[in-house]
Amino acid sequence: MRRIKELFEYTDACFNEKYGAGSKNLVVDHKFPSTRWVVGENPNFVSMTDDEIKSKFQLLTQQTNLQKERYCAKCLQTGKRGDFFGIDWYSEGDCSWKGDNKSDEKGCVGCPWYDLADWKEKFNKMLKEIGY
Repeated sequence: MRRIKELFEYTDACFNEKYGAGSKNLVVDHKFPSTRWVVGENPNFVSMTDDEIKSKFQLLTQQTNLQKERYCAKCLQTGKRGDFFGIDWYSEGDCSWKGDNKSDEKGCVGCPWYDLADWKEKFNKMLKEIGY
């Protein structure tokens, strides 16, 4: 856990707020939500590269992680992906979850909650492209 937090420089992916190394407020979040795991968590090896860690995890505050969990649980029930604080925009796809089965991670890609840092980067790029 410490290695992951250090890699992300103790920075929350939602609000870009930095926390101290000893902070208990940050949690390591699996981008692919546990609500969609069929056989439990995939192994996380100590030998994972930085890129593997960045593709699998993000740091969130406990409160934001709980919010994400609620959006993901609702998505699992309804097939509709969550918005981001009322912003109904997806970096890939639309509001409909389109995985091949309930545990298909590809259905989450493009949802803001799946990878907040990537979603925000792509959202800001889109705004620049339209001259905002």
